[in-house]
Amino acid sequence: MSLKLVFSVKLLTDYHVSTGAGLGKNIDSALFRDHTGRPSLRGSTLAGLFRSAGQELGRLAPQLQQTINEIFENKQHIKSWAFRSAEMVQDDLMNIQVGESRFSNVRVGVRIDPVSRRAQDKKFFNKEFGSAGIEFIFEVEHIGQPGQEKDEAALLLATARLIRSLGSGINRGAGKCLLTLKSIQGIERTITQEELFEHLKRMLEGQQRETTFGLTVAKQTIANTYTYTSHRYRVVLKSLEPIIITNGGRDGTEYDTLNYIPGTTVLGAIANKYIKQNSIEGEAYNDFLHLFKRGGLVFSPLYPVVLDEVDRSSLLPTIPIPQDMLTCKRKPNFSTYCHENEIRGYACLQETSSYKCLICSKGLAEVPLINVEGFLPVRWNIGSKVQKLESQKNYEPHLAMQDNERRANDGSFYAYNVLPAGSLYYGEIYAHDPEHLKQILQLMENENEGYESELLIGKGITRGYGRVKMHLEPCPESKLNPEPIEKRVKSLDSVTLYFLSDTIVVDPWGRCISGFDSAVLSKMLSLEVEMIQAFVSLKEIEGFSGITGLPKFRDMAIKAGSAIGFKVVSGELTDLLVKLSGIEQQGMGFRTHEGFGRVAFNHVVYHMEDFSHGIRCVRNPYYVSDSSQPEVWSKIKTRLHTRYLNRTLDKSFDRSLARWLNNHKHLNVEKLKERLCLYGTLNILEGFGISARDKRDGIAEFVRLANEEIEALNEILKRKLADHNLEQSEELWKRTIEWFASHIIACEKAGEING
Repeated sequence: MSLKLVFSVKLLTDYHVSTGAGLGKNIDSALFRDHTGRPSLRGSTLAGLFRSAGQELGRLAPQLQQTINEIFENKQHIKSWAFRSAEMVQDDLMNIQVGESRFSNVRVGVRIDPVSRRAQDKKFFNKEFGSAGIEFIFEVEHIGQPGQEKDEAALLLATARLIRSLGSGINRGAGKCLLTLKSIQGIERTITQEELFEHLKRMLEGQQRETTFGLTVAKQTIANTYTYTSHRYRVVLKSLEPIIITNGGRDGTEYDTLNYIPGTTVLGAIANKYIKQNSIEGEAYNDFLHLFKRGGLVFSPLYPVVLDEVDRSSLLPTIPIPQDMLTCKRKPNFSTYCHENEIRGYACLQETSSYKCLICSKGLAEVPLINVEGFLPVRWNIGSKVQKLESQKNYEPHLAMQDNERRANDGSFYAYNVLPAGSLYYGEIYAHDPEHLKQILQLMENENEGYESELLIGKGITRGYGRVKMHLEPCPESKLNPEPIEKRVKSLDSVTLYFLSDTIVVDPWGRCISGFDSAVLSKMLSLEVEMIQAFVSLKEIEGFSGITGLPKFRDMAIKAGSAIGFKVVSGELTDLLVKLSGIEQQGMGFRTHEGFGRVAFNHVVYHMEDFSHGIRCVRNPYYVSDSSQPEVWSKIKTRLHTRYLNRTLDKSFDRSLARWLNNHKHLNVEKLKERLCLYGTLNILEGFGISARDKRDGIAEFVRLANEEIEALNEILKRKLADHNLEQSEELWKRTIEWFASHIIACEKAGEING
């Protein structure tokens, strides 16, 4: 288990950490939030705070400067400590008012001319500030080589004590905070802050000390219980933090991210985890090379998934849209408003004159057919409109900070287009020998009917990016290329070669094949074939070696989604099926173990009418069947809006009830009613043998109406939970009360309460 320092951040005043963009017409600088809509602190913000405090500590104690540089300034190799993004403490989620301004408030400001001391023209702005009292928790994980981690942990604790504010406006009272070390995970013996400070004292005095912790040994979950003999495991990956995977350099100051996760990225992350938990010296190094460099394990790319519309616990894998599935240029298929031309492949079509939209051709104009980018589910219902999936990306701007000041450095703006947190991706891992997969499963924990592990992938893994959770389950057949080849290829006259992933193939002189004809295709397939049509695009494959610190050799590859139609000149269908099945299993071209060269012949998307009923969904391992799902709360909130939207509110009753319920929202319905019965009574008199006074008529009426309101809220919650076969939820009861209280307050501010 890796070493982790768990810190908490308590905001003593309102703070502002911006997303770098506005929010609608009313907010010019929006508060940074995570994918759930809750305020958060990106790991890059925290890393910058610790780095700035570390520089200050280095000026106070020059003898610590070398270790500080190793933590924060090392540009020769990856930094040894990774800062995770901070999340709100769960106790705070129910203690701050909800609504449109959840956990925040908006402040109005105007810039002042320093010379005239007057407001500058057109410099009026609104900023969204996070509420004081919010508490965050985050981890700082050691991902480097062991040896100095205790010294470095003591320095991180010391730098945390120097951090007193965060965000913008710190010179005007905003962002005051307090950092506290909550715990140290992954060590054999519990260590307190006082012990780390004593260790820091010995560092300052140059005394002898232990520089390492006694780390706990990772749990081997399947060493003696491994019974699976499957050669293939499906991978469902969930991003816990945004992901940055670039193909090469950047465009100006902006780093763009691939819309999928390459197999090379997953292979490297698992190999890195393997090295940390296993020795690779001597003969073990040959085993490592066989697993990760010589094809012992084969990783496919991971493409985004589509959640089943009816059963949210199931998901469908997707594949790149075949380039020979042409569609109308004006209103393409797979979109909301489209000309619904027949979804078909054109690679095996002899006639080229039909490359025009049949619907547009009924008018005066002839509109050509084009191919579209995106992903297509491996199954859809015949007769229904097919929607393509476009991988969502978020734009996240950053500013580099000055070395000696906590200020932005002029001209050092850069940005990432990232894959957002909370996204799901599907891929597969294949091995010719199940024992190879066993060595990977030993790195994981047996959970949720499979094996799970956290990995770090892509760029920025030390600054709050790239943390994912990977789930493995055995699967007898591929879901990216479902159905056996005997059902897909039934004739020698019409076969479509579909490139499921990027494919690197070269000619005898080592050049990438860019032009295709019958001779070239025959050499690629080792068959005598006649090409019909080719829809092929090329792309450059670039990479970066974390070991050498140098760029990898640049390859040219056939882009995933390309398609070539051909017919076999001679031979028997049985022999052809054996040949094509071997190509699908082994892959085509170079670097097939990294996910390149995955191909399929007559993929099921070309003949969905024959296969739609036989393709099954994949279980979503991250689905939690409880009432905390966002879609359940959304339906409850809709029903609450319907009940209270046109109701006339009474100031003397509703505001008092909202305040009282919000103060007692931690109680369930039964205890809430018991507490309500005591409303307006002096229980202290009973201790002196004096009976409590009867309630006044106004108080009794308040109690009666409050009971009716509680019953109404509880009935709405029970009905919606029953619709989803869910039991009563304490969390949703709290959220229901919070919604009611915030609704009353919002109506009062809008002047909609009588009295």
